[in-house]
Formats: sequence, C-alpha cells, structure tokens
Amino acid sequence: MLADGFEFNEITYGTLINGLCDAGKTKVAVRLLRMIQHCVFNVKPNVVMYSRIIEALCKEGLVNEACEWYYEMVGNNVEPTVFTFRPLVRALCVAGWLNEAVWMVEEMISKGIYVDLYVFSVLIDGLCKKGMVGEAREVFDEMIKRGCGVSVVACSSLMVGYCLKNEVDEARRLFDAVVGRPDVWSYNVLINGYCKVRRLDDAMKLFYEMWGKNVVPNLVTYNLLVDCVCKCGRVAIAWKVVKTMCESGLAPDVVTYSILLDGLCKEQHLDLAVVLFNQLIKRGVALDVWSYSILIDGCCKNQRIGEAMNFLKEMHLRNLVPHIVTYTSLIDGLCKSGRLSSAWRLLNEMHNNGPPPDVVAYSTLLHALCKSEHFDQAILLFNQMIRRGLAPDVWSYTILINGLCKSERIDEAVNLFKDMHLKNLVPDTITYISLVDALCRSGRFSYVWQLVNEMHGNAPPLDVINYIDALCRNQHLDSKCLASAYYVVTEFIEGLVETYPGLQYLDGFPQVKVVLRADVSAATYDEVAIISGGGIGHEPAHAGFVGEGMLTAAICGDIFSSPPVDTILAGIRAVTGPKGCLLVVKETNYVPITRGERVVLMVNGLGGTPTMELMITAEKTVPILQLEHGLAVDRVYTGSFMTSLDMAGFSISIMKADPVILQRLDAPTKAPYWPVAANGNHPPAKIPVPIPASRQHRLMSYIHGN
Repeated sequence: MLADGFEFNEITYGTLINGLCDAGKTKVAVRLLRMIQHCVFNVKPNVVMYSRIIEALCKEGLVNEACEWYYEMVGNNVEPTVFTFRPLVRALCVAGWLNEAVWMVEEMISKGIYVDLYVFSVLIDGLCKKGMVGEAREVFDEMIKRGCGVSVVACSSLMVGYCLKNEVDEARRLFDAVVGRPDVWSYNVLINGYCKVRRLDDAMKLFYEMWGKNVVPNLVTYNLLVDCVCKCGRVAIAWKVVKTMCESGLAPDVVTYSILLDGLCKEQHLDLAVVLFNQLIKRGVALDVWSYSILIDGCCKNQRIGEAMNFLKEMHLRNLVPHIVTYTSLIDGLCKSGRLSSAWRLLNEMHNNGPPPDVVAYSTLLHALCKSEHFDQAILLFNQMIRRGLAPDVWSYTILINGLCKSERIDEAVNLFKDMHLKNLVPDTITYISLVDALCRSGRFSYVWQLVNEMHGNAPPLDVINYIDALCRNQHLDSKCLASAYYVVTEFIEGLVETYPGLQYLDGFPQVKVVLRADVSAATYDEVAIISGGGIGHEPAHAGFVGEGMLTAAICGDIFSSPPVDTILAGIRAVTGPKGCLLVVKETNYVPITRGERVVLMVNGLGGTPTMELMITAEKTVPILQLEHGLAVDRVYTGSFMTSLDMAGFSISIMKADPVILQRLDAPTKAPYWPVAANGNHPPAKIPVPIPASRQHRLMSYIHGN
C-alpha cells in the first residue's frame, strides 16, 4: 500500500497497532509505534496507540514495561484517558502492587479523569485479597460518595474481604444495606463465609432465602453447603443436600463426590466411602487425583495399607499423577505400620517417577526412624534431604535433636542446635525442652544457662522456664541457677534503683535494661552524655557508676551476653541532648604500659571475699608493681564494686594515670559505687620507685573493665 502511494494516517496506524495487539504480537506493535516516532513525520502517536500497547503489555503480565510506556506517554504530552488507566490499575492489583495502584487512581483524580465503577471495583478487589479490608471499605465509601453507583462485583469483593477476616456479620450488614438485587454469586460469598466459621444454621437460612427471592442456587452453592455439613460431622444431612441438588436439576460433580468421600473417611465410615467410590467408578464418573488421595489417606489412617497401595496402582493405570499429599499419606501409613524400608523406597521413587518429596514427607519418615530408635538411619536420611536440595525446617531439626537426646548422643544434638542458629531457624519449645532435659540428665548444667539466654529474643517461653524449674526441683537443684537466670539482672537493677533515689530505669524495663540519672532527660540535658555498659559479669557495676560527675546512663546485658543493639539505642535516645553522647565500649585488648609510668590499681572482690583480705592483696600487689615492674602506683581502690556475684575471689586491674586522668578521678561525684576513703578523700598515692632507663621495657597488661 505504501509502494502504491497510499498515505497512512493516525487511524490507519492505530488500526494496525490494535490488530497486532489482538493477535498477541505486542512486540511487533511496539516496533511499529517506534517506527512512527522516528520515521513517520506526518503522524504522531496518540492516546489510542499508547493505551492499546499498555493494555496488551498488562495482559501479558509485563507491568513494569506498561508503566514505563505510561510515563513516556505523559512525558510526550499525550493525555491519558480512563481507558489508559483501567488496565494499569488492574495489572498492578493482580501483581500485588497496591500502593502503585492507589497512586494510579490518585493520578486519575489529579488529572480530572473520571474514576469509573470498573476502576473502583478492581481496586477494592485487590485490597481485599491482600487483607486490607479497612482500606477497601474507605475506597468503597469514596466510590459511593462520588456518585459512581454500586455494583454487585464491588460489593461481593468487599464481602469476600470481610469473610476472609471472619467478619461475616459485617459482610451480611453490607449485603443487606447496599446490594439491591443480589445474584447467586453474592449469596455464595455469604454462604461461604458462614460455612468457614461453622455457622451452618445461618448458611442454611441464607440458602432458603435465595429460593424466596427467586435466586436459583448453582453447583458452587450446593458444594459449599455439602462441605460445611460434612465438616460439622453431619454426613447424613449432606446426602439430603445432594438429593435436593439432584431434584433441582443439577448433577453432582467430582468436587461434590470428593467432599462426600472426605466426610465419610473423617467420620470413620471407610467401608461406606469405598462402596461409594466403587459405585462412582461403575457409573463412569471421572474421579480425579483428590478423590483417590482422600481414599488413600483414609485407608492409611486405618492401617489398611494394602488397599491404599492398590488405589495408587489404579491411579497409575488411569494416567493420574499422584500429588505430593498422596505420597505423604502413604509414607505416613507405611511408617505407622512398621514398614520403614517400604516407606524409604517409596520416598526414593518419588525422586525418580513422581513429584519430588518435600520437607513434610522427609520429616514423616524421619520421625518414624527416630521413634523406632534407628538413629543412624535417621541421620543418613537427614543428610540425604540436604543433598537433594531441601532445607530442613524447625520440625525436622527438632525430630532429630529429640531422638539424639533420648539416645544420649547429646553432643550431636547440640551441634544440630547450633546449625539451626547458623541457618536462622528459631527453635521451638520442644527443641529447648529436649536439649535441657538431656543436658540436665547428663549433669551438664552450665550449658543450660546458655540455652536459656539463646531463647527467642532473650525471653524464654514461660512453659520452658516452668519445665526447667520443675526439673531442678526433681533433681534437688537450685532453680535460681537455671530457670531464674534470665531474671538475675532484673533483680539487681530493681534493688539498686530502690536503694538510690538518684537513679531510675528506662521505660520498657525489664526487657530494656537501662539505668540512668533521675535528673536527666534527652529534652533538657545540655551536657555530653557519658554511656557505658556490659554483660552480667560486670553488673550492676556500671549502673553503680551512674551519677553526677560520672556516667549518665548504664546499659546492662544479660548472663554471658552483651547488651543488644535495641537496648543500646534506647539508652542513647533517653539521655542524649543537643551536645551528643560518648558511648564507652570495652574491648578485651592488651594495652602497653612502660616501666616508669604512673598507674591506678584496683583490687576488685567478687562479692564473697572480706575487705581485709582485699586490702592484704593490695598491700602485696603494690610492691610487685613498683619493684619488679617499675610502675608508680598513684591510686589504690579496694572493694566489691565491680561484681554482681556472691563468690570468693578477686580481680586485679591497672590503668595508666596521667595528670588528666588523676584529675578526673579526683573530681566530685554522686555515683553510689565510686570508692572513697573514710575521711571522704581518695586513698593516698604510693611513692614511685625510680628505675634506670636502660632497664625499661614494655609490659602488656590486660585492662579489666576499662
């Protein structure tokens, strides 16, 4: 046509693009539009061309590309219409991009484009499917406010949303208030909602109401009622519903029969289910995979494994591919009947001929192996699962950990427990109780401490704590060492704050363990805040150093653990004003101290050593530091102020003492735990011993707590 001199216009090109999109040749349509942009100078792409390509891209699920074409369209000053936005809003809702869909509707409103009933209905449906029923109701009310009218589709979508959240009464109120002429699908939504919450009487009333309003129930309506009746354990009534269904001229389908088979099996009427199944086969009803799977599961639960295997063979003869649920039911039945080798063989056959087994199938066999004390085979199966590319879940680990603990292979169980943490799997109550029980029975009580602190967010489940406490009483142990370990720091802080009115703990206590000055808040504090902290080995020492002239706040950790990040952040926010804060973080480093330098000595008791013995220790330590190491001791502090434990022993710490540090040590403070002499002054300094420079060398000394 072009060769004959025929000149295409916008209508011609628009028709071509429309036809290409209808034929599924969207890429060709896109190339044609690009050719128009670059090679055809008398025709410019218009809104129809752009909108048609956007619609075709949306139908193919290419939402990003469709949005890019929309932005290009707007950038080229081509004004979109409601037909441009319709497919975009629908595609964004289908893709689950609700925020973008709402933005598109807002874009329509900002451009003065009429938002029609279709767009509102699509957006309501998308919001409800995401569980955002409150937002969907706001859109619904806005739709009515704008005078768009009310469609049965929009009402049904919102009713589905309410029913998904089990708010069936709210769905019924909407149905009564808004739906003028309800159709069968609106009724089906409400009946499904009532059936979901087992309100069978209300569902039946609605069913009879349909007949009164000349709304004829369809196959879905009857199947919903049959399913609800069966789940309520009233299979006899289900048959009456099916009879009514047949009298109305509707023939039951395979879904109806599958529901009946399932109801009979669950009510322990397996023989009746088999009779019904055989009758359906003789009548030529094409039963599907789920019909066979229901019957196989019923046979397995009644330990009629031979019949279940025969049904599986019949499925293969009818070219029906068993579902993973079918195989899992068979594996479970074989395991419960003690045929573990057959179950394992069936599991391997699934890899070769059927759908590959999932974690549930493996865990079923794993549980049976552990229950029958075949622990080596269970470990082999567990490793096989990993080699096959399946990631064990919490239940898989728990099964094996529980089995290994019962067989006293505790080290292997502990290694599996650690592997769970490496894979970010959160152990459940059974996992912890299995390990705690095994560790206590083997006398490894110290490891139980660590288990308690590794529980969810350092907050052990109450049933686990109760179990540990009962276990300790049974074995004549002090449960405070185990079950109450989590509460030790909490009790220390409570006692400290009640003793010293100048201290307070942060809101969020006891989960957030932060002690701060009672006269400080972030809104009013105009000094640099000084914050420190540590684990239970140093608590409540840091809290005892909180006060005017020393720490502004102390952040406390738990047993054998540093404070979590959230607690540190909470402490910073509580006391940090415009001038900021200094966070003192301890590191277990070795700090070089040179002979001839001046130091401060701290002899710290662990709570059970008398003060006199600590003073004797200090008296023996000072000459060693002076004569053997050539250090000048300027301060000596003794006491049990760096501990939270009531035990014998002490630690020795030294730190450099330059004039600035000594000045700061001498500064006045109201911190309750900072030691002073009986007369209110700091203890006197020792006389330094001069050492020749030629004998100087470096001394690496561990600085405890500084």
